Amino acid sequence: MVTGKVPLLVIRPLIVPAVIAALMLLCALAPCPYWYYKLLRWVVSGMALVFAVFGHSTGRGWGTGLFGLVAILFNPLIPLHLSKPIWRSIDIVTATVFVLGAILLKALPKLSQEKSNSTAKPCA
Repeated sequence: MVTGKVPLLVIRPLIVPAVIAALMLLCALAPCPYWYYKLLRWVVSGMALVFAVFGHSTGRGWGTGLFGLVAILFNPLIPLHLSKPIWRSIDIVTATVFVLGAILLKALPKLSQEKSNSTAKPCA
């Protein structure tokens, strides 16, 4: 068995999408053109769906629920219209949620997956 360091992106594959979403959300605190906010909705809702699916696939239901709500909140097809101060607060909280979610939603170790497969009882 090889005992080497596992790269960060293997353990936490959502770090890069989280940083992209968080930076875009924090940039939205400054005055931006209208198209930026439209793009922000598409990017954040898409990233939130990726996080929700990843949470579901790793058995972390809280990630599915939390990021499902973020996807609904930033839905570009049926937009929710709120005042600018409310959106600023939502942007800060959502940026924090993405970063914390990327830290907490880590990939399941292969060893635990192999162990659970080997201890499974045969169906026959």
